[in-house]
Amino acid sequence: MKLEVEDKSPLKWPDDRPRIRFQDRKGQAAWKLKWNDVLVLLHRELSLVKATSAWITRNSFGHDDGGVAVWFSRGAADDYGWQDALGFIGVVPTKDQITRSYMQAAQKVHPDGPTPNNEAFLALTKHRDQALRWVRGERLAEHELCMAVDTFKEQRHNLNAIRLTLSALRQIERCGSPVMMEQAFRGFRPALAAQGVGSVSTVA
Repeated sequence: MKLEVEDKSPLKWPDDRPRIRFQDRKGQAAWKLKWNDVLVLLHRELSLVKATSAWITRNSFGHDDGGVAVWFSRGAADDYGWQDALGFIGVVPTKDQITRSYMQAAQKVHPDGPTPNNEAFLALTKHRDQALRWVRGERLAEHELCMAVDTFKEQRHNLNAIRLTLSALRQIERCGSPVMMEQAFRGFRPALAAQGVGSVSTVA
């Protein structure tokens, strides 16, 4: 599947990352690359780390804030786990059928029910939401990873810093340590990703 990298405005900065004060941001004269050049190189790096979807967020050109945040996912673009969870293997369900199946299964694990299981209830609710999006012809790109940089004054330099970081992470794998690379990627998960930060719904 071809990786699509979308350029979005305004900047969406992860809530758990501190910002660098404007007066402390640096220039980077050594990096001569233009924005479009860095964009091509970043796309390549994202493809090499097996990103499935991504978007670059930044404020419009000319804005004082040169910060850039790249949100991306390395997971499957489409999650069909809801078919197993709701019992629709080989069946194209309607919205009503999805709701009925969800209600029946939720009674068994509802936090206020006789056999409460909050984790199972939340997972089931997520499966229902995914099923309903699928029926409506939507897909959810969940960008569970975010690299955000505002060290430099210019957007192109901050984007290049992200590109170089991705390349450095791939070096870990080239050294024969894919597990360590996965551990490093976990450090780029925003604290609020589970609450919907970095998610965008698009019509398929």
